[in-house]
Amino acid sequence: MRALHARREALTPHEVARTLADAPAVRAVALGARRECAALAPLALVTERLACAAAGALALAARDTPWRRWLAAQALLCADGLTAEDPRAWRAEPTLPSPFEQSLAAAVGIRDGAAPVFLRAFHAVPRDERAPLHRLLEGALTPGPPVARARRGEAEAALALLRRLLAGLRRGAD
Repeated sequence: MRALHARREALTPHEVARTLADAPAVRAVALGARRECAALAPLALVTERLACAAAGALALAARDTPWRRWLAAQALLCADGLTAEDPRAWRAEPTLPSPFEQSLAAAVGIRDGAAPVFLRAFHAVPRDERAPLHRLLEGALTPGPPVARARRGEAEAALALLRRLLAGLRRGAD
């Protein structure tokens, strides 16, 4: 971030955003923010939003900014913002479920077309209540090493929320 800040006048915001989006450290910050916000959104989307937001805010940052905390704060804003959006807006093709929606639907046992409704209902639940289910689903949706096993109480809370959300979907389909 310090190097990008030093070159901010020579680079376009697009170049800064592309550099940030390709940085493994930025992806790690985006993953951490997505976990903290319990946002069920594609990691690539959180990373892209973070890179664009950071590129836009970089010009306003002071030279001696504590960059790790600054980037983490930007990431939290981006991840939290995604929880308020309609997941259909994340699609590359507006009429077709995204691969993320298809993965989520398969993980919770619903139709692909019901995934946006599930996501909206999930994000309407307070963050601390949805966090256990987020951790449970993250293992199914995030490639890489498995997420640490949940404690029994946390797993029970996650499954209770999942049952409640699925019951809401069924009531809405009737």
